[in-house]
Amino acid sequence: KAELYKVQGQHSSDKRKREHRTMECQHQLRRMQVSHNNFLAQLRYDYDVKVRKLQEEYKLRFHEMTNDSERKVKEIKEDVEGQMKHELKILEEKKDRQVQEMVSRHEEKLGKL
Repeated sequence: KAELYKVQGQHSSDKRKREHRTMECQHQLRRMQVSHNNFLAQLRYDYDVKVRKLQEEYKLRFHEMTNDSERKVKEIKEDVEGQMKHELKILEEKKDRQVQEMVSRHEEKLGKL
């Protein structure tokens, strides 16, 4: 009987050790799950921050490109308008000279009559 109690005692002790080990493993598993969830949350946060930063940079670059394009279009328009005014002035001067030449020739013809 003593041996039976000894075996049962050993069995109870082994059972307690297994239960204790199981609890330790479950506790360790919970800590690992929490750690893993924290890691994933940090990854999501870092990703969101990077995406937000890229979106802000994209908006800024798009705005800069739009402003640059508008500025260039305005410069080109001003250049073309300046060239057109200059060419118009030259044409008007040529026209005035031709009219003056025609008037002078006409006056010469009238003077010969």
